[in-house]
Amino acid sequence: MPIAQKFAPLNNGFRLPLVGYDATSVTEVDKTLLCVIDSGYRFLHCDADDGNSENQMEQLVDAGFVRSLGLSNFSRDQIDRLIRFCNIKPVVLQMNSSILTYDRELKDYAQSFGIQVIVNDTNSNQTPVENAFLENEVVLKMAKNYLKNPYQILIRRAIQRDLIVFCCSTDPYRIRTNMSVSFTLVFEFELSPDEMAKLDEVEESVHRQ
Repeated sequence: MPIAQKFAPLNNGFRLPLVGYDATSVTEVDKTLLCVIDSGYRFLHCDADDGNSENQMEQLVDAGFVRSLGLSNFSRDQIDRLIRFCNIKPVVLQMNSSILTYDRELKDYAQSFGIQVIVNDTNSNQTPVENAFLENEVVLKMAKNYLKNPYQILIRRAIQRDLIVFCCSTDPYRIRTNMSVSFTLVFEFELSPDEMAKLDEVEESVHRQ
């Protein structure tokens, strides 16, 4: 299957796909990850709590065993402490939140250090806020104009906000359709500044409900 992904530049000269897969909650690892890789994902996040300190991880980079270092669910204070003492700057920060619930200030703060930010796509069991956004008339009209669905409008908006988006589903059908339909087709169009502003207004309104 061809991989139709765009890439985000990292602060160490490498790059990452703008869409990926979060495997941290996967239980049937072999079965699910085979489906993920076969579907075209090439950026997979797998947590490993092995007790390594930042210094030890940096040694792995220096030795050529690890290409880049990343952060998961770090706060602003934790990022501050790490930046002060690290020799190798982390390249990504994964937030355990969705496209509509992530911390905007933390995202901007991380990106001020050249750290790319990862958020999750909307869950299969969508929240009332996510449903309200996807069912909003402005979003539906925009999706119709681009011959896309509201979910693709949401993903495209996130990408234009300089976010990397992770699929978190373990359902094989959703894993495949996310890559072959939802994620691939978001690179066929671009939202205008006016449309981005309208979507910001929609998000503000659904959060107030």
